[in-house]
Amino acid sequence: QKLNKQQKLIKELQKMAEKLDRENLVRKTKQLAKENRQQERSLERILELTKRYYIEEKSMQIANKLEELSNKQNQLSEDPKNTQEQQKEIQKKFDRLSKELDQLEKDNEKLKEPMDLPDLEEEKKDVEEELKNSEDSLQKQQKEQTKKSQKNASRKMKQMSEKIRNSF
Repeated sequence: QKLNKQQKLIKELQKMAEKLDRENLVRKTKQLAKENRQQERSLERILELTKRYYIEEKSMQIANKLEELSNKQNQLSEDPKNTQEQQKEIQKKFDRLSKELDQLEKDNEKLKEPMDLPDLEEEKKDVEEELKNSEDSLQKQQKEQTKKSQKNASRKMKQMSEKIRNSF
């Protein structure tokens, strides 16, 4: 009978040990889940910060390219041997930058908290119009009109560049 009582006590001890193990396991599982959530939030924050950094860097690259293009346009306006091919090349480069700006806007909108990028639609239209006028007047060999349109395009590209720089 003493043996029976000992076996009962041993079984009860085993049940308590299993119960403690289960509680410990549940506690550990909850702790791991919490740590995973924290890690996930940290990774999301890192990803968001990386995206923001990309947008800032890309903005500055575009601003630099716009300034370069503005300078090229200005030099071309002073060149008496100003050709349509040179003007078309500037037009192509501006179109590419314009597309890069559009893509940058889309990337920015995907951020949880989009950055306050400047609205450059008006300036883009103005530059495109001046570039087209430059090309048209070049074709018609109207040197003064060409120079004026090229100077305006150059000035407006520089304004775009400054507007981007000032937004950061």
